[in-house]
Amino acid sequence: RDVQTLGVDKENNTMTVQIGNDVHAFPLPGENITDIYNTTAAIALLTRLGQAPQTIADSLQVCGIVKSRFDAVQVGNKQVIMNLAKGQNPIACSRVFDFIRSTEGKKSVLILVDDMGIGDVSTYGASAVPTPNLDKFAKEGLQLNNFYSAAPVSSPARAGITTGRYPIKYQMNTYLDNRAANRRVENADYLDSSAPTMAHAFQDAGYATGHFGKWHMGGGRDVTDAPQIEEYGFDEYVSTYESPSPDPKLTSTNWIWANSDEVKRWNRTAYFIDKAIAFMKENADNDKPFFLNLWPDDMHTPWVPEALAEKRGRWESKGAFMPVMEEFDKQMGRFFDAIDEMGLRDNTIVIF
Repeated sequence: RDVQTLGVDKENNTMTVQIGNDVHAFPLPGENITDIYNTTAAIALLTRLGQAPQTIADSLQVCGIVKSRFDAVQVGNKQVIMNLAKGQNPIACSRVFDFIRSTEGKKSVLILVDDMGIGDVSTYGASAVPTPNLDKFAKEGLQLNNFYSAAPVSSPARAGITTGRYPIKYQMNTYLDNRAANRRVENADYLDSSAPTMAHAFQDAGYATGHFGKWHMGGGRDVTDAPQIEEYGFDEYVSTYESPSPDPKLTSTNWIWANSDEVKRWNRTAYFIDKAIAFMKENADNDKPFFLNLWPDDMHTPWVPEALAEKRGRWESKGAFMPVMEEFDKQMGRFFDAIDEMGLRDNTIVIF
């Protein structure tokens, strides 16, 4: 309705297009109908995204996208990747861009749970422990039943989801350990800080970024030269022993956890969620979009409910798992409630 092709001037290699009540001439990249069609589509998309008409032609030329097929559209200082086949309906394309525009500025939360099995949650068939908060979250969202992780163990799986690339590209094929153990299995000591990361992408788009929870992509044991978490694109963070700068409240000794830690093992998930909620509130109050990693230690062994704190021999039993899982579900419910209470429910994407 907004964009209409009026005609083609082959002598001057331009196409005349009406946008609303205004008429504009744009350089034509080719002579066939597909070029004309896709030029119209690209102009329509940029117009619907609010690009000023007088700058549309420049944007199209700068990106080099007005071809029989185009791969990217420049919107302001951002580039949106597309793959438009010949003859594709520009209305369908504009719907894709409408969706992209609708998500701009949304808050984004990535929850990565350590060692939780798909069978641990009631909504996927678990019966050992009720998980009402996770079940409610699943019911209200989109459930995925077929998926892959980049790796079956901690460090490379985290690197894969952080970078969007195969972790072996960065010489990460199993969990990071001390230097000697890493050498034995041809592992790097930490994730290359020059790798692309989601956090950097969000930072570049003007988002606040935070990481609260386990890191395990460098640092701890005898690896003392791992890059700081800020170098991967995070403005704020709180992490554990297996990170370059562990929170002292979680790390009273030279190990992953200890009875002497100020924040006890059974309170770790609550502690990370406290930090995550504070981060969300600060940025919501300032009307700033954010990207948040919430990566708790649970449900990794040992399972240490407070009632069994002195009974080490039971830390990997079903009797220990059940109260830890119950507490984890309770804390996740508190996190989801906080999103609602801050009025972020309709403007926050949460991936669990």
